[in-house]
Amino acid sequence: MGWFWLVAITVVCWQLMNENTIWAFVSDAPDQAADIGGRMFPPAWGYINNLWEPLWDTINIATLGTLLGILFAIPVAFLAGIVAIGLRSIGFIAKLLYEAIEEIDEKQVEAGWRYSSTPP
Repeated sequence: MGWFWLVAITVVCWQLMNENTIWAFVSDAPDQAADIGGRMFPPAWGYINNLWEPLWDTINIATLGTLLGILFAIPVAFLAGIVAIGLRSIGFIAKLLYEAIEEIDEKQVEAGWRYSSTPP
């Protein structure tokens, strides 16, 4: 059944892709890539003076973003550690309780049912 749905989703995605694709752009892509590559070399070094300010802004944004990420990551890391240990403990204790329930003496359970007013 899983393979059926995988094939069905693939067919639907393929149809959507073909429906919305402009094949003239696909066939023209190698020419466009060659044009862009040809205009990149040799670099226009006279334009470099216009790039220093945006380059500095980019470095500042990356640095401040990283520092902000570190500030948010430290408390989240401790909280994620606590949550992970808690979830592991829940699973471990549930496993121990399950094993304890599986190993109980069923004669005691039957005796409790026999003498109770309502059957199980």
